[in-house]
Amino acid sequence: MSKRKRRRTSPKHRKFIRENKHKYEELLDAQDGGCAICGRHPSTTRRLDMDHDHRRMVLRGLLCVRCNRAIAGWMDSTWLAKASEYLRRAEALDHTTSD
Repeated sequence: MSKRKRRRTSPKHRKFIRENKHKYEELLDAQDGGCAICGRHPSTTRRLDMDHDHRRMVLRGLLCVRCNRAIAGWMDSTWLAKASEYLRRAEALDHTTSD
């Protein structure tokens, strides 16, 4: 079985992490010790990811790996709101047709 190769971190991302790593504990406390979306707590082997806007390199919060990977870089709050409304409508239709 081969080991997974670790992706190289770009210099821009290394600088971002270096400049923001002191904010990790502060954010973790502000988020009640868990992921900002699902609430999952970091494990003993995996910290939460420092989620950030890749274009502006602005820290948004701490996310578990699952939530961080679920949010694509091209998504924004407007798109997510529309997607959420779409799913709500689909769920409502499902409830009306299952009777």
